[in-house]
Amino acid sequence: MKPSADRARLTPTSYTLLGLLARRPWSAYELNKYMQLSALRRIWPRAESRIYEEPKKLVALRLAALTEEYQGARRRSVYRITAAGRRALSAWFAEPGADLVYEYEPLVKILNGDHCDNSALVALVEEVRRHARDEARQVIAACEQILAEGWRIPETAEHNGLIIGFIRENIEARLRWADAAEKRLGERQRGRSETAEGRARRWYREEIELLRALT
Repeated sequence: MKPSADRARLTPTSYTLLGLLARRPWSAYELNKYMQLSALRRIWPRAESRIYEEPKKLVALRLAALTEEYQGARRRSVYRITAAGRRALSAWFAEPGADLVYEYEPLVKILNGDHCDNSALVALVEEVRRHARDEARQVIAACEQILAEGWRIPETAEHNGLIIGFIRENIEARLRWADAAEKRLGERQRGRSETAEGRARRWYREEIELLRALT
């Protein structure tokens, strides 16, 4: 199989595991545990079954190798990156990344808001606010634990700091959105003289102007 064909079968999950294997050998259990407990859980969540299967694919593509090692008298199987795996990992950084994809159930419910009353929409906005604040508390706890215990992979300490900043900015944006959405729903409740279409057009024009300021 040609290298380009191999790369077409790889996903960000594949490259994430190659990045981990490029630092040291890992067992499948260790890879899964790290994926579930690190910042990766927030930016690239994947099912455990998927994480357990991915190293096998890397071995089939000769980007990783499965070897045996001993810890005292105990033998265990670990994955190691190959030279081809290092080349694939290096090439990945030159490839364009996929755009951000939103997948959030409260927003899907709000999009179907013509099937509920205004109070239900207000409750959904409050749910978004609660989720954001819950996430902030979880991230604070994780950061404090890292500062107390140290980084599992010290080489990623600074990079994780950048990711935490992205997550914080996202949390702040969701809270700002909740405040603005709550205000608009209040206008909707009070604005009997304005039609729904007229109000929507006004909101669209406001958003267009705000978006233009970002381009």
